[in-house]
Amino acid sequence: MSQTLLLSDLHLSKHTPDFNHILQDNLSKWAIEYDALYLLGDIFDIWLGDDIVEEYAANIIDALQNFSKQKPLYFMHGNRDFLIGQHFLKLAGATLLEDPHLTKIYDQFYILSHGDLLCTDDIEYQKFRTKTRSTKWQNNILKKPKWYRKILAKSIRNFSSIKGKTRQQIKISDATEIGIQELKNRFAKFPEADIIHGHTHRPQIHMETFNLKQAAYPFSLYVLPDWRPNICGGLSINEDNQVKYINFKKISVEKM
Repeated sequence: MSQTLLLSDLHLSKHTPDFNHILQDNLSKWAIEYDALYLLGDIFDIWLGDDIVEEYAANIIDALQNFSKQKPLYFMHGNRDFLIGQHFLKLAGATLLEDPHLTKIYDQFYILSHGDLLCTDDIEYQKFRTKTRSTKWQNNILKKPKWYRKILAKSIRNFSSIKGKTRQQIKISDATEIGIQELKNRFAKFPEADIIHGHTHRPQIHMETFNLKQAAYPFSLYVLPDWRPNICGGLSINEDNQVKYINFKKISVEKM
């Protein structure tokens, strides 16, 4: 049966050799099993520019390239790897998707997003996101020496780690109803489209309702799993529009 795979929040780095190997080892198998692969951001824990590619990342790019020679590969920026550029995409053979992106997988429309734009309660982060997604800001950063970018990335990571542990930050780092409804409004011509996003590290299926012109449209919201010990999976959609969670480390499947 035809099926498509979606992943996000792998947070790969030189410090995650097990996860790196899981992705590399599975890509050749996925090229046979799946019609396409969607990577919805934060595939890497940090990306400092296409001119800084460590050995682990080069190996992953090679594996992605082998996949894309056989099946379509789609990539969307996350909040950790938004500096991935055209050179990476060309090497990997990936098609860049804007965030958000409307697509049709088999017979169902889906709104795809990394998910950070849905966390509207985190006003400070949304300002940071707007700034760092601008071409001017990115070009300025990419002109900085490699050593400068590495120090900057370490500082941002340390700040994010400390900030993310506070009770208030945990509360505001989830998708909000306002954020979800705003996203649905952007694609109001497709009111029954489901949403798939990552970022929040809270994998779950939510049954939601979109209210439009005095009509109520039910839709599903699927939150992609992040990769962590004993959990490294994604979402699979088959041609019958059945969606299920898959864990590549354990034989564990949760069906819709």
